[in-house]
Amino acid sequence: MNRSALYTLVVLAYGLTACGGGGGGGGDDDNTPVNPSDNQAQQLSWVAPSTRTDGSFLDLSELAGFKIYSGPSANNLELIADIEDGHVTSYDLSSMTAGNYFFGIVAYDTDGLNSPISERIEKTISE
Repeated sequence: MNRSALYTLVVLAYGLTACGGGGGGGGDDDNTPVNPSDNQAQQLSWVAPSTRTDGSFLDLSELAGFKIYSGPSANNLELIADIEDGHVTSYDLSSMTAGNYFFGIVAYDTDGLNSPISERIEKTISE
């Protein structure tokens, strides 16, 4: 089956918490980060893509999962998790060693097509 590539995930969140963005039709504030609550401070959250790179609709049932990448710089990331569930849009980082990290996410569909890596964010993980 010849399918278009997945759309790039648009948003990783400030403080590694949830925020709006992605394929929704909210408004200009969709990409505005939200302040983390204490219990969310070590969590990475994102918005699943709803379109492919060619602009065609991506049904959530076609989304197979997400790959989480992390590393010491935006251009030096390694896979740290493969979430094999397209409905999961957060990842717990509380087990990571304290330090400064960059994060990026790749979405993949049921046909094995990967999105380009998302915009990278930088975050300090505290103890």
